[in-house]
Amino acid sequence: MLLIDAYNVLHAQWALPPNGRGMDVPALVGLVGKSRYADRRLRLVCDGRPGPQWPQSSLLETHSGLVWARVGRAEVVFSGPDLEADDVIEDVLGRAKGLNVLLVSSDRRLVRAAGQAGADQVGNGTFLRQLWADLNAKPGGDRPAFVSEVPLDRYSVAHWMREFGYDPEAPQTPA
Repeated sequence: MLLIDAYNVLHAQWALPPNGRGMDVPALVGLVGKSRYADRRLRLVCDGRPGPQWPQSSLLETHSGLVWARVGRAEVVFSGPDLEADDVIEDVLGRAKGLNVLLVSSDRRLVRAAGQAGADQVGNGTFLRQLWADLNAKPGGDRPAFVSEVPLDRYSVAHWMREFGYDPEAPQTPA
């Protein structure tokens, strides 16, 4: 699970170039969906209650005061009036011991809680730079075009082995 301290991350948009700033929670979810983290379960935790931009029909309020919403495949949790997002995140970390959790926050309290729970952690700036790099990565990376022309047939392999001083007929032993 990718567990994001949403407002903490959104306040770190200084780590992005100017044309990447100005995100809100749904935009952050969209950016995560185009990144190396796209296949992970995603939960964002926000302080307070959802604002008027959140359609009331899409919200589910629990008896504990938490408000849940779904944005695409992401779960968005609002801490409600009586808790902070940090409290909710600490609770999730405490319940998730032994699971594969990556916390995204630079909050010292949460970094400490992640360590105690055995969860991995990445800071806000690093995370946003990773998302931006993934968004702007060239398809196929920086590999030369010939890489996609592999596999070579056995005759070409034998040719290149001879070219580099290997006998293609000799048994190969690992070094």
